This record gives sequence, C-alpha cells and structure tokens, in this order.
Amino acid sequence: MPLITFLYITNFFTGAIVMVVELLGTRLMAPCFGTGLYVWTALITVTLVSLALGYRTGGWLADRFPRADLLYGLIFAAGVLLLSILLLRRPILLWGIRFSLASGALVSATILFGPPLFLLGTVAPYSVKLCAAEFGRLGNIVGRLYAVSTLGSFVGTVSAGFLFLPRFSNVTTLVICAAALAVLAALYFGLFRRRLLPACAGALALGAAVFCACRCAAALPHGTLSTRVEWRTLDQRNGFYGTISVVDLAAPANEQWHRRYLLNDGLTQGSYEPVRKIPAAPFPYALCDLVLPHKPGLERVLVLGLGAGFVPTMLKTIIARPGEDPARARANFVIVEINPAMVDVAARWFDFQPEEYTVVIEDARTWVSAYRVRPDTPPFDAIIVDTFLGDNTPGHLLTHEMFGELRRILAPGGALAMNVFGSIRGPGSRLLAALVRTLKEPLGGPPLFPHVQIFSQEATTIAHNVYLLASDDPGARRPDGVLRIVVPRLDAYNPADEFHKETTRSLRDQTALLAGLDRAPLLTDDYAVADHLDIPVKEEIRRNIVKSWGQVLLE
Repeated sequence: MPLITFLYITNFFTGAIVMVVELLGTRLMAPCFGTGLYVWTALITVTLVSLALGYRTGGWLADRFPRADLLYGLIFAAGVLLLSILLLRRPILLWGIRFSLASGALVSATILFGPPLFLLGTVAPYSVKLCAAEFGRLGNIVGRLYAVSTLGSFVGTVSAGFLFLPRFSNVTTLVICAAALAVLAALYFGLFRRRLLPACAGALALGAAVFCACRCAAALPHGTLSTRVEWRTLDQRNGFYGTISVVDLAAPANEQWHRRYLLNDGLTQGSYEPVRKIPAAPFPYALCDLVLPHKPGLERVLVLGLGAGFVPTMLKTIIARPGEDPARARANFVIVEINPAMVDVAARWFDFQPEEYTVVIEDARTWVSAYRVRPDTPPFDAIIVDTFLGDNTPGHLLTHEMFGELRRILAPGGALAMNVFGSIRGPGSRLLAALVRTLKEPLGGPPLFPHVQIFSQEATTIAHNVYLLASDDPGARRPDGVLRIVVPRLDAYNPADEFHKETTRSLRDQTALLAGLDRAPLLTDDYAVADHLDIPVKEEIRRNIVKSWGQVLLE
C-alpha cells in the first residue's frame, strides 16, 4: 500500500473521530453541566479553536520535521489523551461546577477535550507536507485530503448520533475512538517502518484498555452514599435524548425504607417507593389535584411527557369508572413521549402499564399540531405538560404558538396544568414570569388563557416544583376545590397514602407573589429564549445534583 493511500485512510478516520468526540463530549459533561445550549457552545468552541491551533502547529512541525513517524506518534498520543479523559473527567467536572454554567462548561471542555483535538488538528497539514513530493499535483492532493477528512466527519457524526451513543456506553465509545487511533499508528509502524515491537506493544496496550473499559461499562455500578444508605444502578441506557438511569437507594438498617429514582442525564425524573408502589415526590400528586376539580366528568386526558408514568397512572386510577370499557378508557388517555426508551423503563421498573393507554412516540409539538378536533377525535378535558428535563428546557414547547395549539384542542372549561422547576421569588422566577405572560398574552386576539394561576408548596428563592394552571373558567379552581373534590377520591383510591393527602393540603396559590410580569419577555417561535431565562435554575440544579448524586453519576 502506498503511503499516500494510507494518509487518505488516516484523514478519513481522524476526521470521523473528531466529530464523535465532539458529540460524545455532551454526554460526558452532562452529569455536571447538562446538555443545554451552554454545553454545546462550549464544545463547539473548544473543537474549532483546538483544530485551528492544531492546523497551525501541524504546519510548523511538518516544515521542520517532515517525517511520518512524528505524525503517527502524535496520533498515538491523541489516543492516549482520549483514554486519560476517563481518569480526569471526575475531578475536572467537580472542579468546573464551582463556576457558572457557561464558564465551567467552557473550562472543563477545554481541559478534557482540547489536547486530543489539538493533536488531531495536526493531521491535515502534516499529510499535505508528506504529499508535497508530488508538487505538480499538490492542489489535487490537498483537495482529496480535505474531501476525505470531511467525508470522515460526516460518517463520524452519523455513526455517533445513530449508532454508537444510542447503543454503547460513553466509556465504550471513547475507548473505540482511542483504539482506532492506536491501530492507525500501529499499522503505520508495522507496514511502513517494519518496527513490529512498538506496533504490537501499542496494539496490545490499547487492546487491554478496550477490554477493561468494555468490562467496566457492562457492569452496572453500586456503592454506599453514606453509612446508612446503599445505592445500586438497576438499569442504564444511552439514547437520542440522554442517558437514562434507574437507581435504587436502600437503608440496610430499615428494610421498609426503599427508594427508586429515574434519572435522565443525572436529573431526577421521578422517585418511587417500590414497597408501597406509590410515587415518593409531590409533583405527580399536585398535577392530578389541579386538573381534577375543573370538570366533574373528566374523561379525556392528554399527557405530554411520560417520565416514570406516575401522572397518567394515578389520574386514571382516581377517575376510573366501575365497569368502564377498557378500550374506551385506553382511548381517552393519550400520552405523547418523544423517547421510546422511557416507555420501556417506566414499564419495567415503575409499574407503568402502557397497554392501558394510547402511547404515542413523537415530539409533543408535532403531534399536537397534527391533531384535529372531530367527532371521532374530540377535544381533551385536561392537558398536563410535564416535559421539562430540569436543565434541558424544551423551548419549542413553551411558545405562544404552542400554547395556542394546546388551547385549540382543549375543551371549554378544561384545564392546562404544567410542571415547571423554578422559584416564585428571585432569579429563578424569570422563566415562570415569562410563561405566565405568554399564556395570557392576547397577541392579536383574545387571551389564550384568561385565568392563569401558580401553585406550589412554598414561596422561596430556592428552585423547586412549581405548577401553572391555565383555563378559561374563572370559577373552576375555588380555594376549597381540591380539598372538597380530590380528598374523597384519594380516600377511595388509597386510604393509606397520607403523603398524597398532605401534598394536596399544602398546595398554595402563589400567583400574587410572582413579580416581574411587566418585564417578562413574550416567548414566541421567533424569540424562544426559555433556555436562557432558565440559567439560574440550571446552575442551582447542577450543583445540588453533584452534591447528592456525584458518586453515582460520575462512577
């Protein structure tokens, strides 16, 4: 094989690995910084700057040391630096979370991914120099090298997004990239330099690393969070929408204390008591409680965002009618969830029964926009929006246009309930104020929802679950409505569930305490800045997550 052909192969694979590392970086940083706008901005910035510096340095080195040995030594070093990320990730991310979300993400990404990407940036100019012997065809050769590298970047992007990340662990994907670089270096020294010893040694070292990493990735972690609580990861899977984990916490000294958590990129999506088979967090109860008083004959319910499946399970059970046709009941409960893995996890670990509902795997906005109110598809009596991933704000679901679509498919007198993580006071209230204004704004016509209320169990500056309730009926939500209507149903549903009853009794109307409505922006498709408004909450969430779950998430 001619060396120039091998250089084409090298540029193809290094171009692919650059893109895989860039996409993989979002997953590796997610436990501390999430996968929002700032993380993507940090990684794209670090990738471009590192490659630019690599191009410049590679050209300088190639002019002074025009030897392929040095090039493939740099490639091997890039593989070693990729493997070092596995060792450095935990301390670097824990250090970076001390800064703001933007600066912490940028600094952490620079330290972790900058060095290997810098070395990979030297490949293209070095390859051009090594091909300079054919000076008369230099333009053609340069064009081919960059075309091959770009094609590799395309293949790497598609492979990372549709093959590696949804099917393999982050560790396995990173090790595959490092191994590919080591194999390139080993093949060069073996084929062109006949130095079999360094080639074999490099290949064996990387092979051992691959084996160990794959074994570690296959084994689900467990450990002790304190002297009183033990944790064990029951399930963990990568997907298109983050890393889903199911973690069990148990107290050896108390067999009755058992909690099961659903995490998405480290953020809690639900907590559960497997012994009593009830949710252990207040938000599912609160969402059910807020929509129940609106329509005594509540039948058709739309739930956007499944999570662990608590909300539809509880609501369906509470309003179940004796002798009701199962097929009709199933048709009246529609769940739209974008992540198919979430449905399987909810069914396997949280007692969700998908066959009892109409479950649609689709983006919520796409489905709602396509829904047409007809005799065979009537409007919904209640719509529950629970699509927040904590720090991954679904901006396209929080615009005036989207709320208009929800209003279109909501029956007169029906209720829209939304679970938001924020605070009534302080910086965490910015997104909340924008949502209230957007729900009430006329924007060329009558208000979408004339009556918007905010409920929570406390009015503090600390981020917590806050609930928005919107409707066209001013009298549906009376102060005594929940206690009068819901509590008797709770007694029939689960008389022993005192946690639910206490949650119901502690809900307070906090609408009057929300300030800044006059300064709040109107969220539209053209100005969807929900992700930016939510930054203070994201920073608070991530710091708290690392304090509570750092050992679990960075294992």
